[in-house]
Amino acid sequence: MSAVVMLHQRRGAKTIADGREQFNMFPKWHSTGRVWLYAVGLRDGRVKVGIARRPRERIKTYWRTHEGFDWAHLFSPLADARTARHAEVYCVSAAAKAGQRIGRSEYFRGFEKASFIAVCRAGIAAYTAAHDARVPTRKAAKAAV
Repeated sequence: MSAVVMLHQRRGAKTIADGREQFNMFPKWHSTGRVWLYAVGLRDGRVKVGIARRPRERIKTYWRTHEGFDWAHLFSPLADARTARHAEVYCVSAAAKAGQRIGRSEYFRGFEKASFIAVCRAGIAAYTAAHDARVPTRKAAKAAV
């Protein structure tokens, strides 16, 4: 599952009501403790990657604090906070190699939406591959015994 929101530009103050239908596309939270990786394209050209337990609230916060944004992307939920943090590190590392990182933050410049999402997906895939290589499956563990 992933969701992409592109919001229309509007003059004047931004309110939550401006994007209510779009914000409702994002889940509020997940009772099993799942965590989402998200990407947001801000109006000034910066893009940010991060993790959130409550993605709808996090996206709304960016809408309020940055006077709106151009787009937001929510990747598939990850199993837990530890997995999400590690996947986020891989995404930040992949994005830093492909674009211009702003300081030591999770903000970047020089990315189009599609390329940034592709880089983040590559980071998630790299983390998944590295994680799967380290963690043997139950069948393999039983066969070894």
